Amino acid sequence: MRLLVFGQTGQVACELRRLGPGATFLGRADADLADPGACAAAVRLAAADVVINAAAYTAVDRAETDEALAMRVNGASPAAMARAAAARGLPFLHISTDYVFDGSGTRPWQPDDAPAPLGAYGRSKLAGETGVRAAGGHMPSCAPPGCFRRMARISSGPCCGLARRGPCWAWWPTRPAGRRLPPIWPPPC
Repeated sequence: MRLLVFGQTGQVACELRRLGPGATFLGRADADLADPGACAAAVRLAAADVVINAAAYTAVDRAETDEALAMRVNGASPAAMARAAAARGLPFLHISTDYVFDGSGTRPWQPDDAPAPLGAYGRSKLAGETGVRAAGGHMPSCAPPGCFRRMARISSGPCCGLARRGPCWAWWPTRPAGRRLPPIWPPPC
């Protein structure tokens, strides 16, 4: 299986590289995430069987003052990638975030929980989820409550407290209903 991964040096991309060394990883020089058309073209031209978007505008605080850029990178570009993947019949996995929720929950998030982002970063990631769903095709999306790397445990976001208290459930919503993946606790790395 040939994987095309948007992202090269971030937390998720580094783990994917470790797990799938034969995949093609696109960094900033290869795909400008601020240009949705360029991202769609990369999907159209790639020799790939699956496309994964592990890249994002992750400067949470800076997104408050540059929401337009965060919306292009986290909203418009993933939607463009997903449309291009759907046009080719390719599965597309979009990595989102628990910042699409307000962090007020006392249990792991469920697929039918209403998003309620508190800031620009969360709004931009929710725009991406919405655009990916609208693209049609086979478009799973997951929102991990923080990422775990081999070298260090990094946990962030409004839901990281839940992740520390027990099993992390990852949901990959598919059309029309969600499917629960097995819990990962403690983290595999």
